[in-house]
Amino acid sequence: MAIDATFSFPIKNRRLPVDFRCLMQQGVYCGSRNPLRIIPISETSGGTAFLQVNIGCRHNQCIFCNFYKDVRFREKSEAIILRDIDTLAEYFMNQEYSQISRLMLLDADGLDIGHDQLLHILEYARSKFPVSDATNDYVTGYDEKYEQFFEHLQSAGCRALEFSSFTHTDTIISKGVAQMRELKTLGLDFIWWGLESADVELLKLIRKTRNNHADSDNEQRKLYQAAGILEKADIFYVPIILVGLGGERFFRQHVTRTIAFLEHIMPPGFSLSDLVVPDGTGYQRLIQKGSLDLLSAARLSEQRQLFENMNITSPQFDYEV
Repeated sequence: MAIDATFSFPIKNRRLPVDFRCLMQQGVYCGSRNPLRIIPISETSGGTAFLQVNIGCRHNQCIFCNFYKDVRFREKSEAIILRDIDTLAEYFMNQEYSQISRLMLLDADGLDIGHDQLLHILEYARSKFPVSDATNDYVTGYDEKYEQFFEHLQSAGCRALEFSSFTHTDTIISKGVAQMRELKTLGLDFIWWGLESADVELLKLIRKTRNNHADSDNEQRKLYQAAGILEKADIFYVPIILVGLGGERFFRQHVTRTIAFLEHIMPPGFSLSDLVVPDGTGYQRLIQKGSLDLLSAARLSEQRQLFENMNITSPQFDYEV
């Protein structure tokens, strides 16, 4: 689902736009006049709001994607992000039919900001969105003040807000286990990992790797390293696989290498998304030159079936946008 809408406004003394109320049925977005580009369907089932913590995509080189081609990547100031949290919180305080249990951090990679800033954002958001469902899963926080706040939540029979985000292999590695564990402590419990494929040759072709001249064996090791970091941090993660990526030329190796990787790491979940090639992308130009092709509907279905029949028991999450 792609939604081209922005919401940033004072709540008091102003009538809310109709389209904002409609979006409420699937989740609410607060982005300081910057458009929301893409969200997974699994995040629109209710109880999720969307918070933009940076704008665009730092990498922005993938030849199959045009979501951020017209957007210069920039980090948002912490003051603006906290203001957006206040806006969302004030809105939901007055909505008896709404209950937010998760914030999804956007844009292309919601973890691609300074670690201390990210910790503060999660802490602040949790202080604004105590969740009323009773549970025993409480978090203690990382300083005395925050721990006291959660003791108060626990005594009131509440659990704390949780967070999800898209992220990139290199971001996972740059964070490392220690930082990921800190984020987990503050509620980061679901990561959409933009893997696309575990075939490094294909990843280099589509410019998913941040250094196309890097050693392929090293790039392969990075995939296992990223998975290991998420596993050790005990964060639920879902690798996103692009079905049809590479066309007939890469059909076999995309399937066999990706399945081998996933069956080795046994992720908590996985997601399949059919390749869509927008006009004007580098991928389309490769098709026009004859270097790649698009799979027929039958072959696309065949490849999807091969992925669905992997020897793993992890659940599949809807990602189609």
